[in-house]
Amino acid sequence: MGIEGYYDNKYKHHEQKYHHDHHSYQSFVSSYNLSYILDKIKHNRKLKILVGIIVIISFALILVLLIIVIPLIIKLINFISQHGIQGVVDSISGFLDKIWKGFGK
Repeated sequence: MGIEGYYDNKYKHHEQKYHHDHHSYQSFVSSYNLSYILDKIKHNRKLKILVGIIVIISFALILVLLIIVIPLIIKLINFISQHGIQGVVDSISGFLDKIWKGFGK
């Protein structure tokens, strides 16, 4: 009974410690849900300003990307309508040929 009892008690102690840590982690994760974050933003003026700035910058970036991408898409559609799919394939193969051989040679 001497050695077996020692290992049994040691195992039970670690098992209880694991469950305690597991539950504290679960409560930590559940405290940071969406309503908690929205409540923090609602009551903190600096966070409201920060979120507002992030939203404005995001919209500005999306607008700039649209301004850049839409003309490129229109040019691509015009090229395809004028030359067809075969023209696109020929252009791509010519470009890849130049890369393969080298531009300067």
